[in-house]
Amino acid sequence: TIAPMCWQSEASRACAALSTLGARRRVEITLKDFALDYLRPLLPDGAQLSATLQATASAEFGAEGLRDLHAELSTGPGRWQLRGLAPVALAPAQLSINDDPQGTRIDAKLPITKGEIALNARLAPGAVFTTRALSGTLRADLPELSWLPQFSLEVADADGRISGALQLAGTLAAPSAQGRLTLSGGRIRLITPGIELREVGVRLDAAGSAPLRVAGEARSDGGQIRIVGSVNPWHTPLALDLKLDGEDFQALKISDARAWVSPNLQIRLADDLLRVSGTVVVPRASITPKSLGDNSVPVSGDEVLVGKDPGAQRPRDLHTEADILLSLGDAVRFEGFGLKSRLKGTVQAFENPGLPTRARGEIKLLDGQYKAYGQDLKIETG
Repeated sequence: TIAPMCWQSEASRACAALSTLGARRRVEITLKDFALDYLRPLLPDGAQLSATLQATASAEFGAEGLRDLHAELSTGPGRWQLRGLAPVALAPAQLSINDDPQGTRIDAKLPITKGEIALNARLAPGAVFTTRALSGTLRADLPELSWLPQFSLEVADADGRISGALQLAGTLAAPSAQGRLTLSGGRIRLITPGIELREVGVRLDAAGSAPLRVAGEARSDGGQIRIVGSVNPWHTPLALDLKLDGEDFQALKISDARAWVSPNLQIRLADDLLRVSGTVVVPRASITPKSLGDNSVPVSGDEVLVGKDPGAQRPRDLHTEADILLSLGDAVRFEGFGLKSRLKGTVQAFENPGLPTRARGEIKLLDGQYKAYGQDLKIETG
């Protein structure tokens, strides 16, 4: 038996105790005003989570496994902030886990601005916790998405509604779900491409342990893009099979370029290999570069880093294989550095793991004119 031991740091306090009941062990844990800022090393780089956690938990362990589990967790008001973004206020959240004669009941509520995500589930009795039968409902009702820019550096503004419910089944180790989640009336303004997606709609259908069915669409400057296929979150690693197509969809709207695309792509992910194939037609574009870059000095090729790089990221295991045909339409124009011309042609790009990206094809200059030293030169072939 271990008498209650407590650790305190400023206002945060954590206590734990272990007692023996015959062949069983009982554990009790209490957290009071525990600052979630202590979890910063586990958060994404630059993220801050400011809130306090109150928790009490107890459980018994023995030859027949875990039993008599009880836990009550709640957070007070707080805020979340991602580096460079405005903070978003967090409402109090609750999680309750309690054993009873019918098994283990799990209830959770996560408020998000004017909506919430709620879980009401039950685990059937059983000796092995992760293989106990799961049942219950996961509900989402988020009537607006104004909080989304506070979670992504790429989103400038967002609106829409996420709603739906999933009936849970399977086990904790192998869960499954039945139901639908939808995003409707969506509008998202993206920073890097400078475009605004309108009439965004996404439907996610779950049917047991089968892959989730995905269907979505969005509009940009009158054009449309669609995506259909499947995502398998039950598979490790994640697997997906998606088809992306559209017509005259504005994909870029920045000071130096505007471009509309009509894609027809197949996207597959399996066993950490991402395969992308198909065509991307650019029916019209206006490319008007003002400079060749920021004139910065590149890093020397013989630079050597000594010691561990604190900014280094964990190596990615995802490999990419691509075979994409890019076709320029009749209204693709370039104007910059004295050159005015239409661009026409096709280029096929290939990428394979372990090899440099390759391409073959031809881009022609049509109706081209070049102005230099006060002279207008007509480009006849190029």
